[in-house]
Amino acid sequence: MAWRIIGIGRCMGAVAVLAVGSATGLSGQVGISSSVAQVALIARAVPLVTLHAVGRPRQTERRGNLRSAVVSLHFSANSAHRLIVRNTSTGDSSRVWVRVVDGTYAELVPGAVLRIARSGGSTRVIEREISYRIESNSENAELELPVRYEIAVDPTL
Repeated sequence: MAWRIIGIGRCMGAVAVLAVGSATGLSGQVGISSSVAQVALIARAVPLVTLHAVGRPRQTERRGNLRSAVVSLHFSANSAHRLIVRNTSTGDSSRVWVRVVDGTYAELVPGAVLRIARSGGSTRVIEREISYRIESNSENAELELPVRYEIAVDPTL
């Protein structure tokens, strides 16, 4: 008889657990929806520009006292930038023209600044060839350009 009472007690315990587990007021999912959620991850890096190398001017053509030359620049930039050239001469007798963004040649007068290229950001090394025309009175003058290169980082909004 004791065995029957223990067996009935176990059945009653199981029924009580099932009754509590199936109650409608006990739900762990209240307030959670199953719709698709979107998460935006934004990573920002400090703008970085590095000018790795400036090649020597290479003469490509000569007609009398007018010479054409090309200079190679190697740099890297991780944001939008503008490549700028400045005339650093102090008023010597030679005149210098540089090919600008639109493909035309503009005279680079002392103290002037010209934008010669612009680009979006990348993390790769960029090689640009800058074209010049130089008018000099000396026939055997060494090909030296009175210029300085700058890379201006465009602001990001």
